[in-house]
Amino acid sequence: MHLFFEDIDGLKYDIKTAIGDSAKLLFDGKEIDFEKIDRSFQPGAVIIGDRRQMSGEYSLQFSADEAEDVDMRAKIGNLLYWANRAVYLIDDDNDLRTKIALRSYSIPWENGSMLRSSIATLELIQLTPYWEDVDYTEVTGSGTNIVKSINNLGYLPADPLIVLTTATTTLGFSIWITENSEGMEIGDRSFGTTASLLVYTIDCEEGVVKLSTVERNDRIRGGTGFFSFPVGITTLNIVCDVSLSASIKWRRRYFI
Repeated sequence: MHLFFEDIDGLKYDIKTAIGDSAKLLFDGKEIDFEKIDRSFQPGAVIIGDRRQMSGEYSLQFSADEAEDVDMRAKIGNLLYWANRAVYLIDDDNDLRTKIALRSYSIPWENGSMLRSSIATLELIQLTPYWEDVDYTEVTGSGTNIVKSINNLGYLPADPLIVLTTATTTLGFSIWITENSEGMEIGDRSFGTTASLLVYTIDCEEGVVKLSTVERNDRIRGGTGFFSFPVGITTLNIVCDVSLSASIKWRRRYFI
């Protein structure tokens, strides 16, 4: 497995190249009854049917050797620098990523103060209880009544990122899934009025809608809200009183 750390700026640290082929990743996943935590929300968990999938923990174990103490300290120091910066752990072989944070680490020393050889462990905790595609799956459409088939081939519900564009003044729009009637209605007379207000973004993962760069969560109509694409094939509807162009993206999610 070829692993990378990735920071918030999208910069990557190649773990395999840095510490060699000795690195191995161990996983401890957990699943508990939903009823047991119904009143005590657990961060980093998602509901799956009547159960809640909780975040797992990973141990990154490796051996390292250097001829000089200063080189070994530099290698370990650089690894810990990136482990602390990392937002994602990336499995480059399968084009997957998971959000992580460094929980703790163990770097055993040789006798005395020298550090030229060590069998080390980094304990990582998932901040979300799944892996997801690095790249989006995307479908597009246009018109006043856009109907698109959504095929979520992952094993968990996926939060869409929907971008709508129009150059015509509109009263708002509606988005919903036929099979479960979940969706969102937006009432915003500013959409499409000027060249700087032509793009509406609905980010269901981050829980934010924006007109251009301005947050517009207050324009979400009561009884509607953010939604996810269920596993399998569903139908997404986007209806507006004027023609829109739509980009609909999601990342497939997996247990491992």
